[in-house]
Amino acid sequence: MPKLFGISLFIVLLGLAILKTSASGGQQKKIRQKREWIIPPRKLKENYAEYQRWDSIAKIRSDEETRTSIRYSLTGPGADSPPINLFTVDRDKGLVKIHGVLDREETPTYHLRGVAKFLNGSYAEKDIDLIIKVEDENDCVPVLNFTTGSVPELSARDTFVTKITATDADEEGTLHTKISYSIAEKSHADMFYINRETGQIFVMHNTLDREKKDTYTLTIKATDMNGAPNGFTGTGTAVIKILDVNDNIPTLEKNFETKPVISP
Repeated sequence: MPKLFGISLFIVLLGLAILKTSASGGQQKKIRQKREWIIPPRKLKENYAEYQRWDSIAKIRSDEETRTSIRYSLTGPGADSPPINLFTVDRDKGLVKIHGVLDREETPTYHLRGVAKFLNGSYAEKDIDLIIKVEDENDCVPVLNFTTGSVPELSARDTFVTKITATDADEEGTLHTKISYSIAEKSHADMFYINRETGQIFVMHNTLDREKKDTYTLTIKATDMNGAPNGFTGTGTAVIKILDVNDNIPTLEKNFETKPVISP
């Protein structure tokens, strides 16, 4: 009986060993089939020349290179289509380099594809997406449109006159495009004020008098970074015409000659 028990135990242990070996082998096979970027793609700053000194900004790799030679290449705008060779890859090592300074306002995103082939030209992998997002730098000055408006003389305070708008080519939704408006001339600030966030212009006091001044030319300043001292400032013009209202009493200015009256 002990001998039979020992044989049974040996068979059980042998079976477990075979299962473990099989599972391990399956796991190794799965690992060998894995395809990956060794260095993940990263965001790159615009106007930053130092990237050109780096050995690489990313690296592509095929697991097939562990058993045979692989040739790497890049395709897409910025690689094999304009701007050609802004990005290149070492055909043997898979190191991706950059050869120019990026401008987000020109191209905010580059969608490249990494290609891995065997020496006979057949594909070793499916092409791998390499998307490079260009990070914004505050390098654009706000641009204001020319604006005209009109308002009746003697209008009450807070009467809406017109609205001026600034555009900024930097990235939307950031402080780089958060505009703060102001009126440059202090003398006109007594007659009008501007909403610093919306660019809407309103009457300051009810003392506008067309007979004294019928047109105001305002210089409007637009500063990004929400008006911070380190923001860029652009200027524009708003011309406001004062409309006449019937506020003057007519006067008779004709002169009459006095003639003697002759009796019949």
